[in-house]
Amino acid sequence: MTTTDLLQLIGDGLTFLALIGAVVATKFAADSAKAAKETVKPLQEMADRLEQSVIESKKVLAATETVTSRIESTIQSLELLQAETQAMREVEQLARVADQAGTVIALMRQVRDAPLSNEQPPRWELGEQQRLLATHLSGLPAATLDECRAIADPTNSKPWTNLDGWHAQASQELKAAMSAAASRLAEASARLTSPDS
Repeated sequence: MTTTDLLQLIGDGLTFLALIGAVVATKFAADSAKAAKETVKPLQEMADRLEQSVIESKKVLAATETVTSRIESTIQSLELLQAETQAMREVEQLARVADQAGTVIALMRQVRDAPLSNEQPPRWELGEQQRLLATHLSGLPAATLDECRAIADPTNSKPWTNLDGWHAQASQELKAAMSAAASRLAEASARLTSPDS
C-alpha cells in the first residue's frame, strides 16, 4: 500500500467517523427535540394554570376591596351612630339635671318660706335632692353648668341670698346647654341619615 492509499484509507475512516458522529448528533438532536416537545406541553399547561391562578387572584382581590370598602363604610356609620348616641345621652342627662334643679329650687323656696308658714322646713329632703342633682351633674363636663352646681352644693350659701336670681341664671344656663346639645344631636342625626355618609 502506498502512501496515497494509506491517506485515502485514513480519509475514508475519518469520513466514516464523521458520518457516525453526525448520525449520533442527529439522534441526540431528535431525542432532544422529542424531549423538548414533551416538555412544552406540561409547561404550556403550567402557564395556563398560572394564568387561571392570576385571574382567580384578581377576583379575590376585587372581592377583598369590596369587603374592605363595606367595612370602612360600616365603621364610619358606627362612628356617626356613636356621636348621635352620645349627643342623645347628653340631652337626656341635661333633662334630668333640669328636672332635678327644679325640684331643688322648689325645696329651697320651701325651706326659705317655712318660718313664715309655721311649717317644718324640708331640710333633710333638700339635702338629699341636692346630692341627687350633684350626681346628675357629675355625668357632664366639670366646666359646665356652674349655677346648677352651686345650687347642688349644700355648703354654698350664695344661692340663698337671691334664690329667684339663681333660679333664673340656672334656667338660662340649662337652656343654653340644652340648645347646644340639641344642635349637636341634630347635626349627628343629619350626618347619620345623609345619603353620602
